Amino acid sequence: MNQNKIIFRPKFRSFTNIFSVCLGVFYLAFSFWLLASLCLRYVKSDGVFDWSVFILLFVSLIMVCTFLFGPLGKKITICGNCIDYQNFFFFHHKIAVTSETKIRMGECYPNWGGRPELIWKISNRRGKEKIKIHADYFDYKKVNAEFEKLVGYEIKYTHSNIKF
Repeated sequence: MNQNKIIFRPKFRSFTNIFSVCLGVFYLAFSFWLLASLCLRYVKSDGVFDWSVFILLFVSLIMVCTFLFGPLGKKITICGNCIDYQNFFFFHHKIAVTSETKIRMGECYPNWGGRPELIWKISNRRGKEKIKIHADYFDYKKVNAEFEKLVGYEIKYTHSNIKF
């Protein structure tokens, strides 16, 4: 049972987004400041723990991980006729490619507004099984070439808004 396994990792440019790096460094400095204030309050108050500062510290550390290391855990794995998209470190989305699989590439506006994101929408069984892969992090020409080999038709980029 020899199956080809192809893994696509994020391109280097997605790690060097200046906005994400600046926000990550800001939250890192903010979390160190919160940790220092938490320690000082604990020492001054004779063992009374301040939960509000601890919660802020926890949230700021989550933001550091999101902005600095967000693209690190993303990858697309094509193994046989199965596509596995790993978003961050522990969210896996799998879909098996069949004869009725449709792959579209286009733009999707986030729920909160902002600029549109380039995505692939892969759906099976008339839309009952579907996954959305963010194409901004990957070299979409190489991934499109592999998807085209897998499904057997050319995937074209559309500027239309893809509903998900």
